[in-house]
Amino acid sequence: MTIIGENDIREMYSKRLERAEIKKMPSEATIKKHASNILNLSKQFYSIAEDENPDADPQAKFDNTSMEDWLLKSDIDNVFDKIKKMPGKNGNPIGLSAQQSYLFSTLVGIRTLDFDSFHKNNLFISINKLLKEEKGLTQQLYEHKRSKSDQLPDYDKIQELVNTHLADNKTYAHKRLNLILRIYMQYPFRLEVADLIYIKGKKEYKKLDKTKNYLVKDSKGLFFSFNDYKTSDTYKERVIRIENTLLRARLTAFIKENEISSGERLWSDLSRNTMTKQITKFFSDRDIKKVTPTTLTKLLIKKAYDNMPEETRKVQQELARQRGHSIDIQLQVYLYEN
Repeated sequence: MTIIGENDIREMYSKRLERAEIKKMPSEATIKKHASNILNLSKQFYSIAEDENPDADPQAKFDNTSMEDWLLKSDIDNVFDKIKKMPGKNGNPIGLSAQQSYLFSTLVGIRTLDFDSFHKNNLFISINKLLKEEKGLTQQLYEHKRSKSDQLPDYDKIQELVNTHLADNKTYAHKRLNLILRIYMQYPFRLEVADLIYIKGKKEYKKLDKTKNYLVKDSKGLFFSFNDYKTSDTYKERVIRIENTLLRARLTAFIKENEISSGERLWSDLSRNTMTKQITKFFSDRDIKKVTPTTLTKLLIKKAYDNMPEETRKVQQELARQRGHSIDIQLQVYLYEN
């Protein structure tokens, strides 16, 4: 059986880069996600073959099921039905965002298997139509984000809980979460905070190829340098200097106490997924459910808009720049009425 792995996907993107179809390679996290999605979806097709002939040798059934049986030969109805039946959190069906992710990964799989003739593939054509048509999945997802009925938690309550936690930060885990929460209460960042690599000195910073996310110490203090994020092709490197004195001091102390050397990850082995779970658990343990880094971003942006005079748009522009998206997206997706 043919298994599409990370190396195959990476090679496909390398070819596209050579052809100048794309400006840069996708992040390793993106490549891993595509490979995982393709494997998970493939298992949905293999299970059918196993159910049809339960007495057959499992490995033989596995070997006789080629990737081409679904990636290159399936129709959109069959594939999308499998996607919608994928198990999500707590056994519930996956949402629109996850469905979109699986569809994008399917497109990646088709291009990986049939690099030059992918555009003639019926499944590839149908998925593009499903995503881009007027009432397609992308539009549904956009409208879903705008029309969420759930209310944001109270900003002051969130801030109070964070401040209370910050007062009790004796262990490494407490101090790490302390700093992460402080960052998210001040900056509208995505999950790239989990990836930060510490860089000491402007000389070391200038040597970087600027493909990852960094916390840089220079003669003026500390600044973030984000290069590996969702919209980096458009917004390039985002440099945000840390102006808050207390946050600078706590970060500096954390680096010193944990003997973090230049070039090492700031949060050790913390992943984006683990960081999100820790933030959600922190607030869930305090009776506020489903708080994620995105929730904190929405709170921060809404708070800024609530306090912003009508005649100024400087705050709006800076928040959009720090987040790495357009002002229009900020208004349409991240700002909504309670």
